[in-house]
Amino acid sequence: MHQKSVRIISSGKEAMNMWHLLKLGIFIFAGLVISSTAVSDEYIYSHQFDGGMDYSAGSAQFDDWLSYRASLPASDVTSITVSGSLDPVGRTCSDPAMAQQIADAMIAGASGQPMGKITLSLSCDGFIWNAGSCSTDIEDTNNLELNVGTIPDVVCGCSSQNYTLRPGFSGGTAYTVNWGGVASTTCGAPTQTMTVTVLATVADPGGDPGGDPGGDPGGDETADAIAAIALQCPCSGPGDGSNLWKNHGKYVSCAARAANEFLSNVLITEAEKDAMMDAIMLEAGESVCGRK
Repeated sequence: MHQKSVRIISSGKEAMNMWHLLKLGIFIFAGLVISSTAVSDEYIYSHQFDGGMDYSAGSAQFDDWLSYRASLPASDVTSITVSGSLDPVGRTCSDPAMAQQIADAMIAGASGQPMGKITLSLSCDGFIWNAGSCSTDIEDTNNLELNVGTIPDVVCGCSSQNYTLRPGFSGGTAYTVNWGGVASTTCGAPTQTMTVTVLATVADPGGDPGGDPGGDPGGDETADAIAAIALQCPCSGPGDGSNLWKNHGKYVSCAARAANEFLSNVLITEAEKDAMMDAIMLEAGESVCGRK
C-alpha cells in the first residue's frame, strides 16, 4: 500500500529548461508541471485556520479546497475522515460504498445550487454525513460544505455537533470568517487545524505490487492532456486570454473540467487516469494562474 500523500499546497515555480524536464519524464506547459510518478492512495486536505480570519479566493485554504476536491478518485475510495487539532482522531466513514458517495459529492460540489441546498445526507459508522451549498454566489465553483455529526440534512449551521468544513464559503468577510470548525463551534470558531483524509485502493501503474510506483502513467497522453488544458484554460485568462481569471479557483476549476474531458477519451487504465488526474490537479493548485 502506497503511503504517498496528495498534498495540496500553493507555491511558485522556478523556471527550468524544457528539454531537461522532458528527459526527466516531467512535462511543463502553461504554468502546469506534471510528474509522471505522481500516484497515491491517500488524499489529504489540511490547513490551519485562525479565528476571525477571512479565507476567501486567493488564500491557500480557499483555493486548495477546490484543487483537493477535484483530485479525489472517482472509484475505489475505502474511507473518509474529518479530524483536526481539537480532535486528532476525528470521525470516519469506513464503508467503501458510502465513502465513495461522500467523495463523489465533494467532487461534484454545489455550484449552481442555492444557499442551504443539501446535495448529500447519509449515515455511516454512527454519524450523519452532509454535503451541500453554503455560498451566496450561486455560480461559485468552490461552493461546497462538508459536515459530519448527529444532525441530518443541514448545511450553513453553527452547531458544534457537526464537524464542518466550508473553506469555499463566499459572500464577503461576514461569511468567509465562518469557515467551519472541528470539535468547536462552526461560526466564529477558534484557531485550529482542519483535515480531511480520503483513502483509496489504487493499483500501481508501474506493475510492482507493494513496491515503489514507477513507469509513466500515460506517457504521450500526459503531454496531450497538458496541451488540451493549456488550450482550453490559458494561464493568462479565459477565452483568448484577453480577460484575467476572476481568481485562482476559477482557473483550477477550468483545468479540472478540461482534464476530465480529455482523460475520458483516452485508452489507458483507470489507475493511470487517476494518477494523471492527481498530478494535473496538484500542479494546477500550485500554479500562479489566477492569483493576484
